[in-house]
Amino acid sequence: MRAERQLRLSLEAKPGRVQLVPPELGDFPETSIWSFGGGVPGPLIRAWQGDVLQRRLINSLPQPTAVHWHGLRIPNAMDGVPGLTQDPVPPGGEFLYEFRLKDAGTYWYHSHNQSTEQVARGHYGVMVVDEAEAPEVDQDIVVVLDDYEGRSAQKVGFSNPLVLRQSSRFAANDDFKLFPKCCAASELEQVAESEHCQCTVTG
Repeated sequence: MRAERQLRLSLEAKPGRVQLVPPELGDFPETSIWSFGGGVPGPLIRAWQGDVLQRRLINSLPQPTAVHWHGLRIPNAMDGVPGLTQDPVPPGGEFLYEFRLKDAGTYWYHSHNQSTEQVARGHYGVMVVDEAEAPEVDQDIVVVLDDYEGRSAQKVGFSNPLVLRQSSRFAANDDFKLFPKCCAASELEQVAESEHCQCTVTG
């Protein structure tokens, strides 16, 4: 039986800038984001089923925020829904999330405060909880797909829910470019012939 682990780390919500558009698609500037840990997506959280996860949220954003652990069976007080299960964490504030990982699977964590704006700005990440007896593979790759609006985002603004609802319509014209935020292309290229590769795709 695998020994239980206590996984204690901090998770900082903060603004940042990243180069989302690959250079081969044109000379585009860096994009301003709101992130966990400074990148999009946020840091991959990987653990074993049965581990106890502790993440101290440090809010360095200009807005209150929280972390919702999407799909996980956890105590209600740890679910991260401001106004329902906790107060939003104010700028400069902290909140400690602690819970046992009961179920294996692929999940994501994201802001649940003004989420139409904060998630659209990149405020999310992926969590993988491995089974106690995980399958043996040669490569284990996590791929995260998402899209950003181009000129249309500047017109509409991240705080407008139409940014999320109209992305498919934007895709039909020149204002929109679809590309993965984290395509793991370099990792996929390293998979050798006949290797057993487990690839988790989320977005």
